[in-house]
Parts: sequence; structure tokens; C-alpha cells
Amino acid sequence: TLLKETTLDLTKTGKISGKFSLGAVVMTLGFVSWYGANVAFNIVNKQALGVFPHAWTVSVLQLATVVMCSMLGWATGAIEAPWRSMGSGFLWRLFPAAVCHALGNGLTSVAFSCSSVSFTHIVKTTEPVWMALGSYLMTGAVLPLPQVLTLIPIMLGVALATAGELSFTWLGFLAALGSTVCFAGRGIFSKRLMSGAPDAKPMSPLNVYAMDSLMALGFTVPMALLLDGPTMLLETSRASLAANKSLIVHLLAVSGLSYYAYNAIAFKLLAKLDVVSHAVGNLGKRIFVIG
Repeated sequence: TLLKETTLDLTKTGKISGKFSLGAVVMTLGFVSWYGANVAFNIVNKQALGVFPHAWTVSVLQLATVVMCSMLGWATGAIEAPWRSMGSGFLWRLFPAAVCHALGNGLTSVAFSCSSVSFTHIVKTTEPVWMALGSYLMTGAVLPLPQVLTLIPIMLGVALATAGELSFTWLGFLAALGSTVCFAGRGIFSKRLMSGAPDAKPMSPLNVYAMDSLMALGFTVPMALLLDGPTMLLETSRASLAANKSLIVHLLAVSGLSYYAYNAIAFKLLAKLDVVSHAVGNLGKRIFVIG
């Protein structure tokens, strides 16, 4: 939309639109901030899982951080309260996004805990493929043939990289792949939430992110209790926690804050882009992380 408006300005005035220049700068800064925050998250998250190897519990703490930061924003007025944007049936429309978020984030932590960060992101570079497929199945939107052809090298590259990966494990691969599919679904469902309902105004990106995370937290807590609870009660786990308490608290706090930051930026960008373009931007982020 911005590009079309800029083209019209150029046609009418014959000079570069200030709106385009400002918009391009803001978009560039958004992507740079997104990539930087995500790099920080990946580094700290891997370190946290190294000393606290309870993937679903880490996911719970990250989602809880999102909820607390959002509540602080609502309390201070920095973020508009979401209640007026909900409308009837909001929770049902939120449900698939939250399920995808809960599974996607938990499986990402599982993948990080048993595979290298670079391998996990290699698998996650397939996100544009799943996003395009999901958009077609849900909305009937069909990508132009040239864009479809550009997805083929992504699939081939992932296949080659996976075949030569020294740290390959089936659990890590399947967790990374499942996470990628889930996050593609979350992107599609979240984009629909931002458009609003007939009886409510569109919800802001940060509020979609907050409400999505709040419901996802409710789904993730039972998973953490079921899968991590027995392990955390072992004597070895309790001894490790006691010996590294301050380090674990520090790493988990930074992991949660960086998780909130990079996803908040990602949701702001999702509001300005279509889902496939956002997924391609996500692909660039993963290349940035792998590099």
C-alpha cells in the first residue's frame, strides 16, 4: 500500500515523497531491531537451556514475561487496553493462534535443547513454504508462479543442510519442523485478529501478541508440569538448580525480556506486511542468526 501511494506521488509531483523516505527508514529500523533482538534471544536462550534443561518450563517463563510486560503497558497507558477490540467470539478466534503459539514456542525450546541453534534455524527457514500453504488452505490466496519457484531452493537447501548436519537428531529435527509449522499458523491467525470483527474495532499488534500469549500460557503450564515436573524433582536437577541459582535466574530473565522484545517488533511488522512477506523477512532473520 505504501509503495502504491508513493508511486502515485511520484506520478503527480515528479519528486520523491517524504512519506516514502520516512516509511522506508522506519521499516528498515524495524527489521534491524527485530534481527538484533532475535540474535540476543537465541544466544541467551541456548545458554539458559544449557544450565536449566527444562524446555517447556522455559517456555512458560517466557510467555509469563510477555503477559507481565503487557500488563505493565496497560497499567501505565503505554499500550491501549484490549477490551474494546475483542467483540463477540473473540476467544474462539484467538484459540487457534494461542494453540499454535503454545506448541510453537515449546517445540522451539525442545529443538534448542537437543540441537544446535544453527540447525534449528536451518529447518525454520522453511516457514515461507508453510505460510504460503496455510494462506492457500485458509483464504484461497495463491502465490504467483515466480514466487512459488523461489520457495524450491529453500526446500532443497534445508534438505542438503540437514543431510550434512553433525548434530542431527530426529527429535531436534521434528521439534524444529513442528515449531515452524505452528508459528506459520500463528502468523496467519494473528493477522486475521488484527483485522478485527464486525462488532469490534481492529486490535493493535501488541494487544494481539499479549492476548495470544496469555491464552498460550494457560496451555503451556500443564505441558510443563507433565513433561518437566518429574525431571525437576530429581535430586540431580535440584542440586544443579541450587548450585547455579543466580546464573539461571539471570539467564531466564534476559531470555524472557528479549523474547518479548523481538516478538513485539515482529507483530508490529506483521501488521504492515502480508503474511508471506513477513515470513520471508523471518527467513532473512534466520540467515542473520545462522551467520
